[in-house]
Amino acid sequence: MMAQKRFSLLFLALALFLLCSLYGKDLKVLLGWQAQEASRFIINRNNNNNESERQAATPQFKVAERKKWQRRLAFSLNDDESEECDVFSGSWVRDEAARSLYREADCPYIPPQLTCEARGRPDTAYQRWRWQPNGCTLPAFDAARMLEALRNKRMLFVGDSLNRGQFMSMCFRVLQRGSLDEGAEKETVTWVSTEEAYGMAFRDMLQWVRDNMDFNTTRVFFTSMSPTHRISEEWGGEPGGNCYNETAMISDTGYWGSDSRQSMMRVIRKILDGDGADVPLTFLNITQLSMSRKDAHTSIYKQQWSEPTAEQLADPKTYADCVHWCLPGLQDTWNELLYSKLFYP
Repeated sequence: MMAQKRFSLLFLALALFLLCSLYGKDLKVLLGWQAQEASRFIINRNNNNNESERQAATPQFKVAERKKWQRRLAFSLNDDESEECDVFSGSWVRDEAARSLYREADCPYIPPQLTCEARGRPDTAYQRWRWQPNGCTLPAFDAARMLEALRNKRMLFVGDSLNRGQFMSMCFRVLQRGSLDEGAEKETVTWVSTEEAYGMAFRDMLQWVRDNMDFNTTRVFFTSMSPTHRISEEWGGEPGGNCYNETAMISDTGYWGSDSRQSMMRVIRKILDGDGADVPLTFLNITQLSMSRKDAHTSIYKQQWSEPTAEQLADPKTYADCVHWCLPGLQDTWNELLYSKLFYP
């Protein structure tokens, strides 16, 4: 069991981003939407703190039958199901000619927490990898098409600092300029299991989408978990290590780190195949393809919020950031997948 902030924190935990016509809807409406279901999942605490009674208070989801969305998806350029390809199943290939997609020095808007070269990272090999799906080729990213598709519309990224990195990557690809306002709200705490909280927030988000989106003109994407690389023993590294000083990716294509729960992925799939099937949501499964990229984290090559202590400097892995990703880098591939699914779903 774990404590989850009732809404804003649950939404920050989701890597959702919504595309197109919100028609003036404010982000605070999204963060402040009141879930009628939330109270069903609060676990009773009696005055005697009876543990057995607390464990017996199992939340029950009421799942409604919904018909799967069958119409053409907004922005799509192809309707032929025979052309469908699993772009999330593939491998990384070295591409010295086409990678990186832009130079860090040419993008003054990259947050200093992501500018690895400027902060002293000596290698750039992590920038030279291209994602190659097994059964097809990703369409070339056409900035002009993307801008034309978004004319008089909005593209909204909702999430945490990881989504901020993807947002900045998209800006460099199409605009070469951008800004970001940040804000968050805090509310009360309720006690549920991680999977239940994740499913509750996901269902709440889907209901907000149903109530506020026109699926004929709007696309909704949901990005899966971004993996971390904090335990080197999991990929056969030296004990006590993490992503620090890692310059090669994990070669085992079946590797799955303990920090990315497959149970969470199953929760989302169950909802999308069940009571969420009526929402034409596109699932961007970036977890597995990102799992091998222990080489692409910012590590120590970022602006630190506070100066490292002498003890940390003597052992850099103690302050290495194994959550966020360098730009240029992995998140550029996330946006290529977004582009592919936007126009060729």
